[in-house]
Amino acid sequence: MHEDIELILVPAPSDAPPFSSEYQTELREFAKQAGARSQRAFVMDSISGGGGPLGEFIFDNAGTVIVALTSICGIWIRAKYGRKLKLKVGKIVVEANTTEEIELLVKQVKTIQDKSK
Repeated sequence: MHEDIELILVPAPSDAPPFSSEYQTELREFAKQAGARSQRAFVMDSISGGGGPLGEFIFDNAGTVIVALTSICGIWIRAKYGRKLKLKVGKIVVEANTTEEIELLVKQVKTIQDKSK
């Protein structure tokens, strides 16, 4: 059985603040295209409220899903210099800054999952 995969979008230093409408719109668009089982969010307990998605997603048995995510993740990274993503499978965390690195990560994830069968 494959482990779930956690995908974390790491913003660039020049990205808008995490809870700005600009950045939240980008996260919502990514979420629509990605089709994750779950997405982490932050909610502030105050009169004015606030919060929103964090850019952290969980995928079921992502061996098949992660290949489809390669292009979506590549688009997100290329949209702003300095962005990266992290993939977590079990206790292993790997990071990518380019589309080529994403493709390499996908191969590594598939290898890890194949060994765990």
